[in-house]
Amino acid sequence: RRGFLGRSTAALGAAAAPRLLLAADAPAAGPFRYGLNTGTLRGLKLPLPDVVGLAAKAGYQSIEPWIDEVQRVAEAGEGAVKDLAARLRDAGLSVENAIGFAPWIVDDDAKRAQGLEAAKRDMDLVARIGGTGLAASAAGASGPIPVPRIAERYRALLDAGQKLGVRAHLAVWGASKTLGRLETVLEVLAAAY
Repeated sequence: RRGFLGRSTAALGAAAAPRLLLAADAPAAGPFRYGLNTGTLRGLKLPLPDVVGLAAKAGYQSIEPWIDEVQRVAEAGEGAVKDLAARLRDAGLSVENAIGFAPWIVDDDAKRAQGLEAAKRDMDLVARIGGTGLAASAAGASGPIPVPRIAERYRALLDAGQKLGVRAHLAVWGASKTLGRLETVLEVLAAAY
């Protein structure tokens, strides 16, 4: 089973790679929305509202901002958050996912509680700009955690997100000892539901 999943994932990635390079030429219809991970432009140090305009001009249908970029907008006040939401709508861009690093998964109970609260704040901010998803990464986890414990913690994150209208997307991190393998993520998903 693990071998099949690994080979299937590699084959899917290889087949999709040439198409992903053509996001600007891709039609809007179809099962996938092409999104710009704003991390690809971080070195330019552009404000997130400017990145929205660039993504729209390039033909993307979605952006995937890093949560710290959205937080910087929020620091300017609620008006700036509303302006960003309007700019996204006007550009026809969705926020299918934002990339956050709240340590919701860690073994330390106090740090995990703080991480879950941080994730809730992140999800609320994503919802305020019209977004629908937040990456649930293994941030802060330093080693393997048994699947049942991850699933229990992920379920708490899902429940929190459901109240805010934001899905927590379990993220595969290749370098992570916790969520670095696709089969582990699939096991967690099966156990959490």
